[in-house]
Amino acid sequence: MQKLSISLAIVFLLSSASSFAGAKFVLAAFNVENLFDTIHDPGKNDQEYTPEGKRNWTPEKLDKKVTQLAKQIRAINNGRGPDILVMPETENIRALNALNAKLRDLNYNAILLEGPDQRGIDVAMLSRFKLARKPMMVQVSDPSNPIWAKPTRPIYNIVLQITPTTNLGILMNHWPARMAPAQFRCLAAEKLKKVFQAYLKKDPNIDYIAIGDLNDEPRDPSIKSCLGTGSMQQVVNSTPENPLFFNLHEERPLAPEKSGTYFYGTKKTWNTLDHIIFSRGLLDNKNIRYVANTFTRIQTPGLNVSTSPVTLPNGKVIPPGAPVPFTTTGQNGNLDYYGVSDHLPIAAVFEVL
Repeated sequence: MQKLSISLAIVFLLSSASSFAGAKFVLAAFNVENLFDTIHDPGKNDQEYTPEGKRNWTPEKLDKKVTQLAKQIRAINNGRGPDILVMPETENIRALNALNAKLRDLNYNAILLEGPDQRGIDVAMLSRFKLARKPMMVQVSDPSNPIWAKPTRPIYNIVLQITPTTNLGILMNHWPARMAPAQFRCLAAEKLKKVFQAYLKKDPNIDYIAIGDLNDEPRDPSIKSCLGTGSMQQVVNSTPENPLFFNLHEERPLAPEKSGTYFYGTKKTWNTLDHIIFSRGLLDNKNIRYVANTFTRIQTPGLNVSTSPVTLPNGKVIPPGAPVPFTTTGQNGNLDYYGVSDHLPIAAVFEVL
């Protein structure tokens, strides 16, 4: 049975966006790189992130980690943080609440569903909007398929009430790692497409967004073919039976060093792994629409990126502008730390009509 955890950050959270109608809101995705608490969860392979584990993951290290993450989140949307933030690699509600405690004044609602991932990582959400209905998980792995039976991260189906009459569906994703066969990510894409289609057949112009760390590039087969993405006009003209979706990385295709969200230090290459992809309803000028040319990756010099090369303790060199992973040196009581995550956040602006 899935476990839903919802933590209200403050009593007067936005119950709806009645005062928000006609305004704009910011949606962001941020792989927070192993946001674990310090407690071993039975049945999960999370011992590495305990005080006795390989990383000597102490309460002090966790506090430094969430402090850095909170600074980065505040750096989005002119200091007020995004209105909706999707965070792959969040272990559980305890870890999420530790982060949200650093953001108390931003009035977030913390939402997390416990999935079957063996390491225990899930995709979490911080939102200023309330849930329109109970969240759901869509399992991606298939026990009947011998190559796809291993439990993996599901698709998290969240519906938010943006105004009293307008909902926004968000499908939160964290697809299998790039070290896994490409076929696995294609299977995840096909499952995502089926979820999209189920809603599109009921309402071809429904407002639904897929977001998260897909562990593939915009033009890799999993995204381009197995899911199906196209130009804005192709998406608008597509049908529920054969839908296409718009990937914001296609709005202004850029070189990897200008669009990448992850830097592979060993090969010294950029990867564009984090995505915001949506159905045609966000392009029809009804209810909610994407505000053109607002999609961006977030680089905050001195926090999640550096203006000069950074050499990590393992010898890898992070070039200027690339994400600097959260890193600690020294011992508790004399702990030095820097960096935030090995991924850059991405964000886009949407408008309520």
